[in-house]
Amino acid sequence: MNRSQEDRKKIQNWKKLATHFSATFIVEQTDKRTISETIRNIAVENGITQIILGQSARSWWEEITKGSIVNNIMRIATGIDIHIVADQNKN
Repeated sequence: MNRSQEDRKKIQNWKKLATHFSATFIVEQTDKRTISETIRNIAVENGITQIILGQSARSWWEEITKGSIVNNIMRIATGIDIHIVADQNKN
């Protein structure tokens, strides 16, 4: 997968944060699964009990037409605590 320089920098920052907080940083291809299913499956496979998600990057229209990733994860990830954090860059 080709990532932009900005994306690679974000990923490096996330890895540093994960290390700082003794968290596991996982990057996984979704294959034919939805993003929500991929996140839930990784959590279950690794015994993860806490998931931290950023605000949705989807526009209001995308959330209406494609659904909310955050809402889908909360619906299918039973027994897992979900934490949503604000994006400092959004107004």
